[in-house]
Amino acid sequence: MRKPDTYILVTLVALGMVIWVVPGEDSIRLRGWQGVYIEALEKWDCRTAVSLLEKKEAEGDLKAFINFGELYETGRCVDRDLARAAEYYQAAHDKDPSLVSARLGYLYLRGLGVGKNEERARNLFRQAVLVMIGLSPEWREALVEALMGERGIPPELRAELDWIQNIKSGGPHDWYEAALQIREESGGDLLHEQAARDLLEKAAREGDRDAQYELGRWHLEDVAPGEPHLEAFGYFLDAAEQGHHEAQKELALLYESGDFGDRGRDYWGDSGRDYWAYYWLVRAKEGGLNVEEELERIGARLTDEEKQWATSRAQKGHLETP
Repeated sequence: MRKPDTYILVTLVALGMVIWVVPGEDSIRLRGWQGVYIEALEKWDCRTAVSLLEKKEAEGDLKAFINFGELYETGRCVDRDLARAAEYYQAAHDKDPSLVSARLGYLYLRGLGVGKNEERARNLFRQAVLVMIGLSPEWREALVEALMGERGIPPELRAELDWIQNIKSGGPHDWYEAALQIREESGGDLLHEQAARDLLEKAAREGDRDAQYELGRWHLEDVAPGEPHLEAFGYFLDAAEQGHHEAQKELALLYESGDFGDRGRDYWGDSGRDYWAYYWLVRAKEGGLNVEEELERIGARLTDEEKQWATSRAQKGHLETP
């Protein structure tokens, strides 16, 4: 067994523990049970350290699983056992995918305590860097260096860091495309889903019409049946005004249904909503979409004058909305 050293303190910082650093000092102080745990390690009081982790593990504390993985991986206070280290890292990953996913990825990459699986390793590395998507390149680099320590940063993990940086340094449409890629690869993983949504929202705020349309679609999926599609309506409107033809069709269907809140239904009434539905369908048709069925259905509820006015206005490309 190896004697504990200050490296584990830096590791705890990288893993997002509740800590504070005293400016100008080398010490790192932790609140609560973590402070007791670190103090025990520094004093080579393994009995106290391990007993505390066992107690916290029984309580389901995520940080206990991470720290047990650290101990078994490095041989601090326990006999080195890479298989058990992988089990603890996996348990922590299952509870909350985070930076610790990179530790587990490293074991899979090198075949340490688990069967070698480079694809699994790359997936875990990606999940780890997605946690840091909102950080600056300098912070991401510092955290990964602290996290990996003596292991170094393998090329596969470096590639994921570069991938994140390329996304962040790109433009709104790059963020949109990356969001779709992340979501496609998510397999339902909430971390991937949230990272994709954050990128889409960032692209939408910067005016990317594809991102606005995609967010509108996601909001349609999110809203429970019978609830108004207020968010979807707003995103479709933003994209439609920029000439996104699929968004124009979706916006028209929302106008027709009135599923965007009581205020909209009361303000425009049935005829007003049908007029604007027809208007946006004409815009979509001008863009090459086949919306004849929808135009016929909604047009049957409008007068010839209303249809002529909506068509004329749409063909002129007027962007005014109610």
